[in-house]
Amino acid sequence: MSILNSASSKSVYRGYDYYKEGNVIAYTQLSDFEYEGEVQGTNKNPYHVVINTEHPKSSHCDCPFANGNTICKHMVALFFAVSPEDLKDYEDWSENDYEDEYEEYDEDYYYDDYYDYDRYENYNRYKSDFVKPIFFDELLSNFVNNLSEEKLKNILINELKRNEEYTFNNYLKNDFQKYSSDKNNIHGIIDKINKSFYKLSHDYDYNNKDYTVNLLSKSEKEKISKIYASNKEMKDNIDKVFLNPELATYNDYRWIAMLYKSNNSEKDVQAYIEKLTSFHNTLKHYSIKNTVPKSNVLITIYLLNNYNLMEIAKSLVKNCKYEEYIDYIIENYNDCEKLYKAFNEEVENEKYINREYISKIYYRFYFDLPYDDIYAQYSYYSFLHSKNIRYLLALKNSSRFDYYIDKLLNNTKDVIALEKIYLFLNKKEELFHLLLTKENEYRLIANIDNLKDEYNNEILSYLKARFYEVVEIEKSRENYRRATIYIKGISMLNNGEELVNNFINELKKSNYSKRTALFDEIYNAIVR
Repeated sequence: MSILNSASSKSVYRGYDYYKEGNVIAYTQLSDFEYEGEVQGTNKNPYHVVINTEHPKSSHCDCPFANGNTICKHMVALFFAVSPEDLKDYEDWSENDYEDEYEEYDEDYYYDDYYDYDRYENYNRYKSDFVKPIFFDELLSNFVNNLSEEKLKNILINELKRNEEYTFNNYLKNDFQKYSSDKNNIHGIIDKINKSFYKLSHDYDYNNKDYTVNLLSKSEKEKISKIYASNKEMKDNIDKVFLNPELATYNDYRWIAMLYKSNNSEKDVQAYIEKLTSFHNTLKHYSIKNTVPKSNVLITIYLLNNYNLMEIAKSLVKNCKYEEYIDYIIENYNDCEKLYKAFNEEVENEKYINREYISKIYYRFYFDLPYDDIYAQYSYYSFLHSKNIRYLLALKNSSRFDYYIDKLLNNTKDVIALEKIYLFLNKKEELFHLLLTKENEYRLIANIDNLKDEYNNEILSYLKARFYEVVEIEKSRENYRRATIYIKGISMLNNGEELVNNFINELKKSNYSKRTALFDEIYNAIVR
């Protein structure tokens, strides 16, 4: 579960604003999943924030809101700063979802609703003042007698439609039962399907539905296929039942999609695709863990469209999170190798990609095209996502190991990834120079065991200088506590205990000798 899923929608929205306003002052990576930073709040002093992307509830912030396990807007802002892929996903999501959502509630909507209500009130007011004329019955009889048969039928139909439930129960129920009892009657079949579809489409438990159920039986499909292409009136009725985007979450809807596409104009198909796309966006509010409903809607959109090869490749990259959709496309495309090449080209040209899901797509291609280079691409993106050294080992067994290592070194700015690569290649000098900066000093301390034999004195000098620099910021226990991280680092060096004792004696003889709180925090850090 990510930081965004653990935060309230308000915290995510405000955190995004904080990030866009430049309130993330600085940050550094502590480990594979931990980041520390300073985020400017509404007051003058910035908040100290630490986030854990693997265990969000372990994150914390100095602000009053982030008490207990609450994810605050400052944590969200820092998360957007350290994760450009998730930032782009959120921006795409916001653009697709919220703009459509707000359009439903524009100013005109409220005005229209108001005036409708006003007219209704005026009508009721007039109705309540109505006094029946003495000659009402005579007027009515004359009116009816002067009507033509066609006009009379039209008025009767309109009046009967005013209360459809009453009309059905009192006038139509017997005829309907005759329709329903005849298994060969297409009206009865469609109405039975309509009732079944209504129940399925009004079940909003998207995470626990069985999407493999058959929407239509084999015999129903055969009967509907015959009547759909030959009877315009029945086709329109069938469309009223079938063109329900919520049904597209089921696997069996693919048959309906192909029936509609083969019997309707391109303009009509595109109009329905727009409805499906809008519905797909709203599904983000309901389906978090289960990607089947969104995948099935995407498959329906894919079947209705006439995508060319590059459009399909773009769709794979854009919708890489939806595993069932990816599997369907790769399994059903007629030339898997061409599709792989187009997908690979699209990945190379895309600036922001989700490395976790992109790596899974490469792995999926590897099942159909067991080429070493595809497995190497899977390992490359898997390493960028997880920083797990086993993927470097997999790359080492590839014939293009040097190519991918050079690509990693030249293209990635991720300190953790570079650190793992330098350790894997035993390039300690490059590792030392990478970490000997304020931005990366936490990783320097984490790698002291790897570097101390070659750079013990240089690290000692750096840690002492940084200690003095930090304690001079302000006289407070919180600040002294932050400075003790450098004491801990010194203790990890060769002869660390002796070096720490010497440094403490040096402090006792300096201008800091009277700062009792400073020495308390140092001793607490050493004991811990």
